Amino acid sequence: MDGEDIPDFSSLKEETAYWKELSLKYKQSFQEA
Repeated sequence: MDGEDIPDFSSLKEETAYWKELSLKYKQSFQEA
């Protein structure tokens, strides 16, 4: 995960949504592999 640009979140809700989306993306790529 080094070199990843993690945006500054204005709220916890925003941060949660970001990580949720990210984990969904990773889940998808794992299933496709």
